[in-house]
Amino acid sequence: MARVALDENGLTVHGRRLGRPKVDHSALACTGCGAPRDAGRSRCRACCTSARSATRRRNPEASRTYLREWGARNPDKVKANTARRYAKNPERAKASARQWARNNPAKRSKIMVFQNAKRRSRLKANGGNGFTRADWDELLKRCAGLCAYCRMAPSESVDHFIPVSKGGAHNINNVVPACKHCNSWKRERDPVEWIRNRFGASRLAYVRSVMFT
Repeated sequence: MARVALDENGLTVHGRRLGRPKVDHSALACTGCGAPRDAGRSRCRACCTSARSATRRRNPEASRTYLREWGARNPDKVKANTARRYAKNPERAKASARQWARNNPAKRSKIMVFQNAKRRSRLKANGGNGFTRADWDELLKRCAGLCAYCRMAPSESVDHFIPVSKGGAHNINNVVPACKHCNSWKRERDPVEWIRNRFGASRLAYVRSVMFT
């Protein structure tokens, strides 16, 4: 067993005595600004964040490499952090995503190729015979060319009532005319619950009347 070097006071290089529990110093002042510090740290959260930002500015490539490696080791944490940031400020997250897409068109194209291929494979696996243009025109006629969900905006997209990711088939019995806003908002949510919570039970009955049965 390796021996730990102690100073003349019997302390380790970290200022602790062997065998003693870690002390919570959160009641002490931050060594940077004097505010209450975080537990187990010598500085407060703001000073710690500022120090991390300064480190990233000094060596941005090393920071990016570390974050990529950490993300590869912790995919669940990355997903949870992304969902938390989106829930906190969805408009800011959407604007950031749009700006990233404009700044990185080649990367965006590669991602969409993968996503579209994955969606096509899901459609094929879920079954369904698709639908004709005449079928789609009939659906648009039933809802007067408007989104079947909000009944306000023009229909701009084909939405699978039961999401493809949830096993929804690609046929006329599972598609609804929708505006881009409602289509993006609904995403992979349970359609019945989403419509009831957003528009009420009567709207759910209307959507079902529009769909082929």
